[in-house]
Amino acid sequence: MNLQEILSGERERYVRFLLHARDDITSKLPSTVSELLLSINNDAIPYPYRYLRVDLMSKTDDGQNKPTEVRIDLDPNFKPQMYKFGPLTLELHPFLWNQVQILLNSAPNNIKQIEDWITHWLDIEDQGGMNREGLSGAVHSFTQLQKTGDWWHMTGDFGTAPIEALVELINLMANQGITHIGIRSHG
Repeated sequence: MNLQEILSGERERYVRFLLHARDDITSKLPSTVSELLLSINNDAIPYPYRYLRVDLMSKTDDGQNKPTEVRIDLDPNFKPQMYKFGPLTLELHPFLWNQVQILLNSAPNNIKQIEDWITHWLDIEDQGGMNREGLSGAVHSFTQLQKTGDWWHMTGDFGTAPIEALVELINLMANQGITHIGIRSHG
């Protein structure tokens, strides 16, 4: 299986599950929206990491807001893959589209480029609109880059963003001199 097929498969699995969950919840709570953009009211969390898109937000019968995070299990049939693109080694381990841990063998040279990428794909200004299924095509959240041992890592919820978003992020990091990237999730 090639990289595009794997990424497309994991994205499609998540999006199908999200749509099914939305239909199920909307049948019980009709005032339900998908991918509501929120900003955490905490200045200790820097921009753009304080922004997130809630999978589903419903208004309950008593008027309370009820967020729902859609969770799926790792695909038990996923086989780890390794790809070489020039100097870049890309390892794919079992991962979830909405919980992608990205491991880097060195720190990126330009964090601002990565933060600009996050800002663009979060669609903080809501410029992207909705597709025919009522989905934004945006990532839902990202953690800040952290170092653990010899590796740097960040975790992203790619939401309903197309696979091009992840490919673009991989290319951005590779262009900053990173030579080994791992992708995985802890189901």
